[in-house]
Amino acid sequence: MSTKKFFILLSLCLLSVMLIPVKAQLIVKSGAKITVAGDTRLVLSNTDLHIESDNGGDASLIDYNPVIYRNGSKARVGRFLYSNQWHLISSPVAEARAEMFTDDYLMIHDQTTNSWSDVVSVNTPLIPGQGYALWSVDGSASSETFVGTTNSGDVTYSFSSSGSGWNVTGNPYPSAIDWDEVTIPGSLQAAIWVFDPAAGSNGDYKYYIPGGGAANTASQYIASGQAFFINATGGAGELTFTNECRTHHPATFFKAGDSFPLAVLKVTGNESSVQASVRFIDDATSQTDRLYDVELLRASDPATPVLYTTAGSDTLVINTLSDIASHPVVPFWFEAGATGTFTIHNHVEENLEQYRLKLEDVSQGYTQYFNPGDAYQFNHTAGEKRKFNLHFIDATGIADANDTHVSANVVNRQLVVSIPPAILLQNPLGITINVYNILGQRLLSYKAHEPRTTQNISAAENILLVHVTGADENNSFKLFNL
Repeated sequence: MSTKKFFILLSLCLLSVMLIPVKAQLIVKSGAKITVAGDTRLVLSNTDLHIESDNGGDASLIDYNPVIYRNGSKARVGRFLYSNQWHLISSPVAEARAEMFTDDYLMIHDQTTNSWSDVVSVNTPLIPGQGYALWSVDGSASSETFVGTTNSGDVTYSFSSSGSGWNVTGNPYPSAIDWDEVTIPGSLQAAIWVFDPAAGSNGDYKYYIPGGGAANTASQYIASGQAFFINATGGAGELTFTNECRTHHPATFFKAGDSFPLAVLKVTGNESSVQASVRFIDDATSQTDRLYDVELLRASDPATPVLYTTAGSDTLVINTLSDIASHPVVPFWFEAGATGTFTIHNHVEENLEQYRLKLEDVSQGYTQYFNPGDAYQFNHTAGEKRKFNLHFIDATGIADANDTHVSANVVNRQLVVSIPPAILLQNPLGITINVYNILGQRLLSYKAHEPRTTQNISAAENILLVHVTGADENNSFKLFNL
C-alpha cells in the first residue's frame, strides 16, 4: 500500500473515531487515481466518497476489494456533461434512480424497434450495465452526480437480437474500462459505438473494434458513466464486465492495430468530419465479419454526413476483405442531408507500399491518383448518394508503369496536378501547365518536372480552366476553387 493511500485510509479511521457530528467528506479530485487491492480495505463510516469529474478529466477508483459503506455512507460519482446536448450515460453506482435527472430528459432504448422512449417515473432504477440517453438542460456545462454504492466485481448486461440487434450498455464502474479486456460473446459483434455530442453540428457516432488501429475513430478506453451501442447479430446473450477490464484511463488514445494493408478515407465539410476504411486480412470474408467489420450507425440528424462501404445489404465504416487481388476496386458511398462543398482525403495508408491508389468520382467520370495526403474537392447536393471507387493498382505491374492518366484538382485554394512518371519520362523538358480564369485570362504558366505539383490560387478566382500539355499529351480540366 502506498504512503498516499495509507494517509487516506488513516484519515478515514480518525474521522470515524472522532465521531464528528456532521457527515465527513472524502473528496477525490479529477485526475486522481485510487486503487484498493491486496490487503487494503477502504471502509467508510458516516462519510461520503466524492469522485469528481470536470472538463479536465475524471477521478478514478478501482476497488478490487469493494468499498465498505457503513452508517449512511454513500458514494457520489460525478459525470461531467455539456448543456443542451445528448449524452449516452450509465450508472457507476447501485441504487441510483431517475430522480437525479428530474429537470433533464432521460430516455431508454428499445432494441426491438431501435427507438428511444422517455423514462417517466422518478423512481425508475438506473440499472448498472444499462445505457440511457440524457439531454441536460443546465444553463452551462456541469457535473451530474450518481449517488449510491460503487459497483465492483462482475456486472452482467443481457442483450437481445429479436429486432434491430442494437443494444445500449454502459461502463458500470467508477473507473474507465478497456474494451480489449472484455470477453466478447459469440453472438455479439466485436465493435462498440460511442456517441460524441461534440462531433459535427449535432453529434455523431464514433466506433472502435479491437485491432482496428487507425481505422478506428474512438478509443478502447470507455469512461466511467459512459454508455455505448453494441450489435447482436447471432441471438441473445450476456455481456459480463469484470474487475479485470477496469483501468485508470491512460493518456494514449488509440491502441496500435496489427500489420495489415489499410486505407482510410476521410470526408470533411459543413463543420463535419467522417471516415470509412477498407483493410485486408487473410481469413476475412466478403460478408460482414463480426470480429473484423464495423457497421455504420447513423446519427439522428439527417444532415450529418456519412461515408461507408458495403457488404451485401450491410453498410460498413470498416470493411475487412481477404486480399487486394480479389478486390482491386472497392466502392465507397457518401451521403449528406445538406448541400455543400466537401473534400475527400487519403487520410491514412498503411502496408500498401506495393500499390498505388486511384480515386474515381463515378458521377463525374473523373479519376486521379490518390497518394497519402492527397485530397479531392466536390460539390454535393442534399439527398444525393455519391459513389467513389478506390482502385488498388500494383505498382510493379506493367499497366501501372505505362499509365497515362493526368489528374488535377483544387484543395484549400491550391491547384494540385498529378502526372504519372511514365509521362514525365517521355517529356524530359517538362510538362506545360497553363491556368486560365472563366474569362480566358491566363493566371499561371509553368513547367512540371515532378509527379505532383502545387500552386496557390487566389480566392477571387472561383472557376479555373487548366490545360496540361506535352509530347502526345493534351488534357483539359474545369475546376472549382471553393
